[in-house]
Amino acid sequence: MRDLLKFLPIQFYKKATMKDTIISALKAEKFHYDITVDEQKLTVFKLGIKLENTNVETVIHFNAEYQQVAIYTFCPIKVPTNLRRSVAEFIALANSNILLGNFDLDFEDGEIRYKSAYSYDKTFPNSEAVFLRNLYVTFNSLDRYFPGLMAVIYGNATPSHAIYQVENIIDPTLN
Repeated sequence: MRDLLKFLPIQFYKKATMKDTIISALKAEKFHYDITVDEQKLTVFKLGIKLENTNVETVIHFNAEYQQVAIYTFCPIKVPTNLRRSVAEFIALANSNILLGNFDLDFEDGEIRYKSAYSYDKTFPNSEAVFLRNLYVTFNSLDRYFPGLMAVIYGNATPSHAIYQVENIIDPTLN
């Protein structure tokens, strides 16, 4: 019987923890990852991925005590000090049109990341589908807005013009 269990998904023979769910989902998607912190209350996963427009690093924080999962996908470019206000404006414009997650800019070091987080409990159980939806939101959002960020940082684009380009909106100042 024990040999048969190894072929069944874990949820069929044991109550899966969120950590188990995250590992199972990452393996199902064939992502290579490291566990950088593995404690009773906190597990941290780290993986790199190639997106259409850039390569990114993603860090997943699973807090068992508070039943929370936070997913951070980091932009590979640090924003120069003199452009941080313009990039902050771009991020504010982007965030106003995003429903799941948000961009963050660290004004100290210029780091940009996209964050998605959620809580779960017995009424909202751990789910590979929910985890993967949140993971892919971070990938897709950073990948979608990356060209606009590069336009502001390296192309002298205004934040609003860069947002219009990313979101395929006609710039009203052109009329």
